[in-house]
Amino acid sequence: MKTTSQKANAQLIDFFCAEAKKLGGSTSANQKRFFSVAIEHGKDMEPAGPLAGQSR
Repeated sequence: MKTTSQKANAQLIDFFCAEAKKLGGSTSANQKRFFSVAIEHGKDMEPAGPLAGQSR
């Protein structure tokens, strides 16, 4: 029974991923710029301390 639920979960994940890609549209130039800066600088540019918000 466990493999059946795992298979069903995998199918749901595939369905939701496909739906999200369909509804999300294309990536804008501004989003691409954010991604390229994130790749270039890594976690060095991430806020730390109070700027990062409350930790839970």
